[in-house]
Amino acid sequence: MKITKTGTYGVNATGPGASKSDRPKKSSGVAEDQVEVSGEARSLFEAEQAKKLAEIEERVESGFYFSSTVTSKLVQVLRSLLMRKSPS
Repeated sequence: MKITKTGTYGVNATGPGASKSDRPKKSSGVAEDQVEVSGEARSLFEAEQAKKLAEIEERVESGFYFSSTVTSKLVQVLRSLLMRKSPS
């Protein structure tokens, strides 16, 4: 299958009908991107982080990380990391 480009399509970050003066300015010839995160998104992120932290704290308190299975896995990972590291 052959795909032929029929035109150029740009994305106007400031919305339809915006003039060139409304568009973000370039500094030093390099375009700068900007991202805004809503308050609701920040709240959701913080809630998820708090939930993950609570799960980790629960595992520490229950002794999960001191089980032989977790310890063995940790040793395997550390060993592979150390073996990859070249002597300085």
